[in-house]
Amino acid sequence: MSIGQFAKLTHLSVKALRHYQDTHVLAPAVVDPDTGYRYYEHSQAHRAHLVRRLRDADMSLADIADLLGDAHDRRDRVAAHADELARRAAELAEAAAALRESLDAQVAALDIVRQELVSMPALVVVGTAGLDDVDAVCTDAFSRLDEAATLLGCEVVGPGVASFTDAVFESAGTVTCALPIGDETSDRSLLDNSPGIGLGATPGGVFLTAVHVGDRKELGVTYSALGEHVDELGVAAQRPVVERYLVPTGDSSELRTEVCWPVLT
Repeated sequence: MSIGQFAKLTHLSVKALRHYQDTHVLAPAVVDPDTGYRYYEHSQAHRAHLVRRLRDADMSLADIADLLGDAHDRRDRVAAHADELARRAAELAEAAAALRESLDAQVAALDIVRQELVSMPALVVVGTAGLDDVDAVCTDAFSRLDEAATLLGCEVVGPGVASFTDAVFESAGTVTCALPIGDETSDRSLLDNSPGIGLGATPGGVFLTAVHVGDRKELGVTYSALGEHVDELGVAAQRPVVERYLVPTGDSSELRTEVCWPVLT
């Protein structure tokens, strides 16, 4: 049958069928060497519908050509693509819900407080990260710090603290995670069994602080409001920004992260 008849049969446009031939996902059964006219067979309709479904499922034409050209593990590959679509759909649904909440919610005024944080003895991990991976770096660091505190028999006397150099927000910079501990007399040579963990102190100094409530994905909103307030006052100090994890785990509505912006004394 002609390409026009096949287009009618499959509900695919002639333009799409030509493109599918050019990208090697659906070739005509015959191409007239003199006229260049394309002819298809009824048996190709199933492949045409499969290509359309895969395109609707956001699979690239290159991947479709590869998939249809090799029957080996085809079912597993289609299933894996379907699982990836489901994962992305869940992420999009979560993002859509957050967007609706941000549109409906009244912007609450931040309770900004001036605090002088006292430096305390701490177990410390120093790493390098950018904004895209800083949460993963901190999660790993505090997991290791908790294990080290247990190994040493240290009393944890406050929330975990992380400080970030300006370079973290630009490309990649130094991230220092600290777990404050009380005085103890355990054998600190046990730290030899915890590579990358040292003894140090939590950041001290004067800060303007605000508590971010909820998911860390929205932490930038609190940063913006607090940073704007500091800039308006003209009191920013050249020290790292600090986060204190007051409630680091639980449902997103329960999370509490105190953002501490360094200011002049």
